[in-house]
Amino acid sequence: MPQRLYNASMTLKEWLTAKGYTVTQFADIMGVTLVAVYAWLNGTRFPNKENMRLLMDLSDDEIDPRTFY
Repeated sequence: MPQRLYNASMTLKEWLTAKGYTVTQFADIMGVTLVAVYAWLNGTRFPNKENMRLLMDLSDDEIDPRTFY
């Protein structure tokens, strides 16, 4: 699989705010629990590979995946 080039500049929190999503709405869209999203936002857990791909697709690569690590 070719490597993606990220031109992202936002954290998940910044992106949610910019797009006007609530954490609940975002969790529903992603198909994950509120606990998972809050853990991502707080940096206590990271999205798995599948969820990271979904995040990148959903955000049109606006979220910088490096902000999770």
